[in-house]
Amino acid sequence: MYFYQRKDPPILVFDRDGNFLTGWGDGRLRDAHGIYAGGDDHLYVCNRDEHEVLKVTPEGKIVLTLGQRGRPALQAPFNHPADVALAPNGDIYVADGYGNSAIHRFSAEGKHLGS
Repeated sequence: MYFYQRKDPPILVFDRDGNFLTGWGDGRLRDAHGIYAGGDDHLYVCNRDEHEVLKVTPEGKIVLTLGQRGRPALQAPFNHPADVALAPNGDIYVADGYGNSAIHRFSAEGKHLGS
């Protein structure tokens, strides 16, 4: 199980019995908001105040970044993204609800497909 919190370490990992295994993300994940465990064996996390969504391995290695770290965008991805989810075809949907009040759709490779 993975928990996302607003202090270090931001990601906490527990086994099925609730035993703490590890934590990671210090210094990179600043403002925990949404987390999604994809069927592709990756985690998707909203780093809200950094205006980005990250696709990471279960160990915390970043494999895809959506948005520009530290740069809010008006009427474009992102301005404090709040949540993230995956469609069955691998498309990534992001709720950008604080500054933009929009839903953005990306391909599995990170190409912006629409808002």
